[in-house]
Amino acid sequence: MLFKRKEICYNEANDQRSVRPCVIRGKVYRPPSEAYSLIVQVTYGCSHNGCAFCDMYDDKHFAIRPMEEVREDFEMARRAYKKVERVFLADGDALMRKKRRN
Repeated sequence: MLFKRKEICYNEANDQRSVRPCVIRGKVYRPPSEAYSLIVQVTYGCSHNGCAFCDMYDDKHFAIRPMEEVREDFEMARRAYKKVERVFLADGDALMRKKRRN
């Protein structure tokens, strides 16, 4: 299931900020301690998704979000916000992305 959220975007051509819809897959959970953080969805869902105590990601299948889309989110944030102090990498297994080898 796809949901739309509003993002603040910066248009360099006319030096104005605007609000545009962005596509988010499923619900995005954020801890209260990350209330003022930039939220970037890095994965969709949880790779295990079988814990008896957790039903947070029942609405979506696990997938790793394409790196190009993740980079677009960071580029948009760079243009839209003067200062970002914290970034929250969202969804169940945001840190399981393999690092690129040189």
